[in-house]
Amino acid sequence: MSAALPFRHLCLALVVVSIWGANFVAVKIALMELPPLLLCALRFVVVVVPAIFFVPRPAVTLRQLLLYGLTMFALQFAFLFTG
Repeated sequence: MSAALPFRHLCLALVVVSIWGANFVAVKIALMELPPLLLCALRFVVVVVPAIFFVPRPAVTLRQLLLYGLTMFALQFAFLFTG
């Protein structure tokens, strides 16, 4: 249980935390120029376009996939950007 975290992993963790934290600052700045729901939609378009080519489609119906995406991601970020 006392295994030390390799230095490379520690650096990668710090990069991830920094990017994650900077995301909220970027959203706050972007909200000065764009409406919340437009910003949310743009965020998903930027992520979905490359993901279509690299992430395999799950073995569920399209309806289930859309419902999951809407409730777990789109609404969550819409509320975050609106709040």
